[in-house]
Amino acid sequence: MCRLVGASKTYGVRHALGPIDLEIVFGEKIGVVGSSGAGKSTLLRLISGEITPSTGTVDLNGRPLPSIQVRERSRIVGFMHQQFDLVPQLSARKNIEAGNSGRWSLFRTLAALLLPIQDLNASEVARHLGLEDHLNERTSRLSGGQQQRVALARLLVQNPEITLLDEPVSSLDPSLALQILETLCGKTKTPVSTPKTVIASLHSPEFSTRFFDRVIGLSAGLIMFDKAASEVGDSDLRSLYQESNLDFTRNHENENAPQIWGRD
Repeated sequence: MCRLVGASKTYGVRHALGPIDLEIVFGEKIGVVGSSGAGKSTLLRLISGEITPSTGTVDLNGRPLPSIQVRERSRIVGFMHQQFDLVPQLSARKNIEAGNSGRWSLFRTLAALLLPIQDLNASEVARHLGLEDHLNERTSRLSGGQQQRVALARLLVQNPEITLLDEPVSSLDPSLALQILETLCGKTKTPVSTPKTVIASLHSPEFSTRFFDRVIGLSAGLIMFDKAASEVGDSDLRSLYQESNLDFTRNHENENAPQIWGRD
């Protein structure tokens, strides 16, 4: 599915990531954790093809990433940035329906923007994310949490082979965050398509070990650990964040109260 070999990224004298070797197979749900500046966002941007590695290679489905045309790449990889990348002048519905652009012809995409054509799949996704009452509002008038859900809905409509998420629940209340993560990681049956392969950078190691199958810990651009979620221990997290005074005891009595241990 995706392979990085000796991949690194530098910006002038600033070292952002790597070199790292990493292989991701179809169907994996991966949480990437680490403190601010650890390289989480850079890793996602390399996989998406938004940036190119300074050294090493990135392959998707056995092909060098630069050789894959942009339109085809949008069917393979979808990326939700922290900034959401929405068109503020358009309605929430039009932003969500833009997820179809990789599959639709140019004519169909322009028609969807200009005409009152409604995509049923987009409407279903919006309902699942609690956006049904906001579909006709201009996106610029929505709250930050609502905009984040619009960006997530667009990505679910896009339904790529690899879904990349940079802090996907940072602006959501805890109950909605849990619902979103359950949908993204296929932990519950939903009326919308569950992403096939998910790689998400997260504030919360609690979220990463609870919802994801595999957890990668980054520090100073290097992989500190890469383990099954069930094998990640408190010592791994202490070492990663280098904060010995933090209490890493799992709160089993209240699983709906996530512990926010890291910050990106």
